[in-house]
Amino acid sequence: MKLRNILKEIGGVEDTSTNAYPYKLVGKLNKVNTDRETDELSIETRYTFKTSDGERYVVVIATEVEVDYNDDYDEIYVPGSEISITFGTADQVKSDEYTATNKGLKEALKVMATVVEITKDYMNKTGGINTIKFSAAGKDSDNRLKKHKMYNAYVKKQFPNAVVDANEYGGTKVTLK
Repeated sequence: MKLRNILKEIGGVEDTSTNAYPYKLVGKLNKVNTDRETDELSIETRYTFKTSDGERYVVVIATEVEVDYNDDYDEIYVPGSEISITFGTADQVKSDEYTATNKGLKEALKVMATVVEITKDYMNKTGGINTIKFSAAGKDSDNRLKKHKMYNAYVKKQFPNAVVDANEYGGTKVTLK
């Protein structure tokens, strides 16, 4: 199913050429974090942007940690080849409770365009990424399914050679070629 058809089905928007919001990297690329409770390591990169109504969004790109060794046999942590994308308003990211913002389809397209541009920026800066995972938030399973259809169609348009399908958690898995 084409993105244009999905957009007509869920909201009547025909224009799929939406420009991204300006964004910026927050902190440093691939910051290593330690979970205080489990001692597990993760690598995160954060970007932020503001929408036209002033709402601040945060995009978190997380990756698995792989251990490598430098010439002195010191253990170093490097990002893996699979990333998970999480995004939402600053309040949602801070509270770790993601809900649908429902600010209209045109706004959703602009936010998606920004998240895709951020993802491409991250991939250009780091290299070696072959899998992207994400999930849609929604008020119910029907709403999440519609969002996944829209997100997946949009991602297929942005990464035409990728394989886009469901991941093991009901979200989306994008395998890049």
